[in-house]
Amino acid sequence: MVESSSPTNYLIRGPKDNGNSVELWSTVRLPFELKGWLLEMRNSLKLAIRDIQGDNNTILNAIYNSNQCESVDVENVLIYDVGTAAFRHLCNKGLRFERRIASPPEISIKFNEPAMNYHYYGVVNREVPSLYWKKEVTLAHWKDISCPPIKGENKPHFFWYAVKKGSIEVTNEHPIPLEYGIRVIIKSPIRTEFNPVSVIKPLLDGIISSFHMHDGTDILEIMKRLSKKVTESQR
Repeated sequence: MVESSSPTNYLIRGPKDNGNSVELWSTVRLPFELKGWLLEMRNSLKLAIRDIQGDNNTILNAIYNSNQCESVDVENVLIYDVGTAAFRHLCNKGLRFERRIASPPEISIKFNEPAMNYHYYGVVNREVPSLYWKKEVTLAHWKDISCPPIKGENKPHFFWYAVKKGSIEVTNEHPIPLEYGIRVIIKSPIRTEFNPVSVIKPLLDGIISSFHMHDGTDILEIMKRLSKKVTESQR
């Protein structure tokens, strides 16, 4: 545990004294560009996460908890801004991450400012459902979309093109919600190792953008640029 009797900017509880899970309270949301105490916090968080123990039946379970309703990519806050290498030993069978809009758990520590940002990292059996998100209606679904071998360097347009070529169905009778969840199952060839943490951001960006609509402005130029990128990505 990283703890101080004087006011602090963050607190980390590691797996050795926290039941094989890591918790972080912070006065500032973890950004991509780091310096000062934020860099120290990120490095301490990575070390703590590497001590979490998983097995062949568990997946990474990560939660970002804050009552601040600003627009953020939760995969950035929880995974990419920490560093994907810290999670590789926990994601061989999958990962689940979610955002919860609520006040962080209370803790009797003095902070320099209100600690409105809370991270939780642990492992859970892959059959255990989410604690906070419940499935209500299906807005869209797709099945058996094939794509070339997935690699860590794949960009969003790689996955966008794969979904566009596949069979997708959108359910129009439901209004578009402000919040939604996505469930993705990746089937890899037998005896092929694949760790989803290395591609989760471009994968989600590509899937989500495949459902976007365009008003037709400069469509020929857009088609030209997309065609070039897609052709390069399929080589």
